[in-house]
Amino acid sequence: GKSDLVTCARALVRAKESMAKELPKNHRFVLMTYLRRPETFKFQWDNKRKDVQAQDKALDILENNSFVSLDSTINLFSQEIDDGSFMALWDLVIAQGAHSFVTCTRKGVENSCPAAEICKACNHLGTFAHWAISLREIQNKTSEHCWPTL
Repeated sequence: GKSDLVTCARALVRAKESMAKELPKNHRFVLMTYLRRPETFKFQWDNKRKDVQAQDKALDILENNSFVSLDSTINLFSQEIDDGSFMALWDLVIAQGAHSFVTCTRKGVENSCPAAEICKACNHLGTFAHWAISLREIQNKTSEHCWPTL
C-alpha cells in the first residue's frame, strides 16, 4: 500500500546517501517532482492526502538534505509556471542531461529491485519514468529502474 510522505522522504534521503558514496562530493540531486508548500501550490505533492503538516515535514526533510526540487530549476524563467505539461517536459529535459538517473519503475519493482516495497509505496509506477529511461538509453546513458538498497 501507499506509505506516508515522511517515510517516503526519509527513504529518499537514505537512497541519496547510498548513491552519494559513488559520486563526486558536491554532486547535486534533483528530485524529479514539483515540491511546493501545500498552502502555496494548487497541485499539492499528493493532493489525495490532506495532511498538510506531514507534507510540510516531508518537504523539510528533503530540503534539509540538499535535494534540488524540479520547481526550483524553473526560477530561471523568472515567472510562475504551474502548467503540468510544461513540468513533464522539463522533467524529461533534466533527466536527459543528468549524469546519473535513478527512479522506480514497474520493470524495476518486478525484477529483483532491492527497494521494491518502498518504491511501490512511494511512487506512481506509470510509464513516464520508463520513457525517461528509454530516452536516456538512446543517448547511451545508463539509468537505474530502482532505488538502491536502503
